[in-house]
Amino acid sequence: MCVVCTTTTCSKCSLATLLTQEDTCVFACSNSYYTYAANSSCLPVCPSRTYPVSSSLICVDCSAPCYTCTSNISCLSCLGGFYLYNSSCLAACPTYYYANNISKTCEMCVGRCLTCISPTACLSCSVGFLTGHQCVDNCTTFAVGMYSDIPTLMCQMCSGNCQNCSDSPTNCTACPATHPYLINSTCYTNCPLYTYSSAGMCLSCSYPCLTCSSNSSNCTACIYNYLYNYDCISNCPDGFY
Repeated sequence: MCVVCTTTTCSKCSLATLLTQEDTCVFACSNSYYTYAANSSCLPVCPSRTYPVSSSLICVDCSAPCYTCTSNISCLSCLGGFYLYNSSCLAACPTYYYANNISKTCEMCVGRCLTCISPTACLSCSVGFLTGHQCVDNCTTFAVGMYSDIPTLMCQMCSGNCQNCSDSPTNCTACPATHPYLINSTCYTNCPLYTYSSAGMCLSCSYPCLTCSSNSSNCTACIYNYLYNYDCISNCPDGFY
């Protein structure tokens, strides 16, 4: 039954026979030995990348992408490019988990992370808004010049003209020193037409003032008619044109 042998031992057996640990060829392995068909041998324990079936005393190869396993559905480690998760090998880890490239396993994110690249470095949030790699309740209170963007669930920068903003980068709620006047959610260097500066605010001029100063009725230009002594009149007085 030996195909390759020395004077006393076999190293390869003929078809339908098995090589024992004593280097002999047999038709069936003795009790307590496992049959491994892949190399036609009788083994006391199953080799790496196989699992034992105790009921029939055979060794079965692990199925890809398992590298090592305990059964046909329970992996212990994975082939390259796969990560162990709940005894299965996955190409990508599920939500709330990240791929640990050292252990080749899927490990749980912590805190408010929905997805992450390490235990504490979030890529998206289950609760709150993402800034850097962390999740915060409110972007505006977390950092000046940022707002909570609802569609992306991320902290975004306000426009350069806004010190703080809400809902969009140009919807200002506070202004920087370079654009100190806030009116209708926009910051201006100077108060725009139809308004005047008072105590750091832009207040409305009285109609028909185009511009005014000091108070709402102290016109400095008119929407129509003629300007005379800080008032808008329909006809110039005698001696004026």
